Amino acid sequence: TSMLLSPVCGFCPNDLLLLKIASKNRRVFLQMKEIADKREIKQEYTGLQAKCQDFISNLQNLQDTAIRLPLEEAIWEIYELTDLLSLQSMFADADSRRCHLEAFAQLAKGYREHADLNAESSLTGWLRYLDHLDKSEKKIDIPGNFASNKCVSIKTIHKSKGLEFPFVFLAYLDHEFSTMPSRESLHTSENGLLGLRIRDRERCVKSVTAAYRYLLTDVYKRQRNEELRLFYVALTRAEQQLFLVMDHPEGAKERMAPAKIGTLLRSCPDLLPDLAENAGCMQDWVLEFLYTSRDFEHLCRLYDGENSHGELMDYQVRICGAPADAKTARPDAAQIAPDASMLSAMKKQLAFRYQSGQSLLTSKFSVTHLAQSGKEIDETSRRPAFTLEKQSGGLANLKGALRGTAVHKIMQLMDFEKAENDVKSQITFLFESGQITSAERDCIQPEQLASFFHSDLYRRIARADQVERERNFFVRLGDLNLKSNPELIAAYSGTDAVLIGTMDLVFHEPDGWVIVDYKTDHAKSETSLLRDYSLQLQLYGAALTHLSGEPVKELYLYSFSLEKALEIPI
Repeated sequence: TSMLLSPVCGFCPNDLLLLKIASKNRRVFLQMKEIADKREIKQEYTGLQAKCQDFISNLQNLQDTAIRLPLEEAIWEIYELTDLLSLQSMFADADSRRCHLEAFAQLAKGYREHADLNAESSLTGWLRYLDHLDKSEKKIDIPGNFASNKCVSIKTIHKSKGLEFPFVFLAYLDHEFSTMPSRESLHTSENGLLGLRIRDRERCVKSVTAAYRYLLTDVYKRQRNEELRLFYVALTRAEQQLFLVMDHPEGAKERMAPAKIGTLLRSCPDLLPDLAENAGCMQDWVLEFLYTSRDFEHLCRLYDGENSHGELMDYQVRICGAPADAKTARPDAAQIAPDASMLSAMKKQLAFRYQSGQSLLTSKFSVTHLAQSGKEIDETSRRPAFTLEKQSGGLANLKGALRGTAVHKIMQLMDFEKAENDVKSQITFLFESGQITSAERDCIQPEQLASFFHSDLYRRIARADQVERERNFFVRLGDLNLKSNPELIAAYSGTDAVLIGTMDLVFHEPDGWVIVDYKTDHAKSETSLLRDYSLQLQLYGAALTHLSGEPVKELYLYSFSLEKALEIPI
């Protein structure tokens, strides 16, 4: 009722009074639905009926948004549908309120990106996180005056991804890149090359193999590529002005003296890529670029301690004073008494011990993990997690699980309508457009894929009113109706353990949802497939029923090796 009385919904106390009079002790929402659906209604209820109809329609749109969009996009869509940002103009602190709403969406994005799951939408997890904060009486940490001109945000480059600011200062560009790889005992490559650091303890001598030097060069190259991508992110955060705070010229002369490197690069600019690969810090990249630019003379003046205004940027020398003596800058720590309430809270936290047997339960599962629980898995038969490559750079022939991954990827990217008539041309298009590799293309048998598009199941998919591929989910196990597995119910009922997974394809018909899971296993029989994957599909069905609020009426395995759809009874 408080939500109904807010500006978002526009109900007034008289509207709620009419609802209560007509409710006959029913819940307010059920009474709203009845009033909205009535064809004949009393005159005094006409205005109320229109408001109820608008509210229910908007609620359906919000529910669709929550299912369809990633977390932070869903929040922005909710702001748009409810006009929430504009409504803040009713309050004196409108700017601060809007900043908090923007910060809320940014924090939700950070939660989704850092949560340990592969899901585009994690609304369920986000709400559960907010519930946890509420129960533990904690607050969301939103910086004051977020995104306003009244504050300075100090962030790492990683934390600034996706954000923009009018003015950006990049500091510590002279910070040296890590040299830790050179201290490691061994390096390996995906094609089986092994490089070792050798210690001769008798002679107290350390040495490295030729393979180690070769692999270390490759490690540093990949490291520089990653640092360069990160530097690009930093450079593109500024909307109006970018300030590059660099080391004083006196500190950079040894490594990047203009008389040496600058002159060399101006005469041989082709050397720039080689020098860039061996840069020691981000500042080196900036200077190397400027040495080959039309601002070279302005940079030379900077080294002589003179300010200069070039075509690309302004060059200014600022000598920073030495910091104040730490001992005189702060009072003696012994004179400051501890915060009694904070000290008590810390002692209480440190004294906490788990008393429940639930502390031994796994808090997060993938559907595959739960579906395989109880089975004996031969660890020696598993393939390595990495993908083998040829010396030419292409992928080696894919087999087993890697081939299955390729099939799933192609089924996700393929245009179904075009694939109905010509699967081969669709596979060729995906390869030529760079969406799949040659190894992924070559491991596919088009005839098996074509059988899917000629099946009765696909004809139902083509007629469905809604089709989703690679539907991700993130739900609490305790919220699912798992009647078929009493062990899971007993272990996880009432806990916060979560389940994550991805459904290959779901489609909607007027009387409910249908889930389809692709299988590329070379199955000997239908019985073995149904036995191995029945629980997995049952978990998919329970999750989708919970998230959508509609029943899942059918579950199918589509076996490409058998070229057949197998139904799993619910």
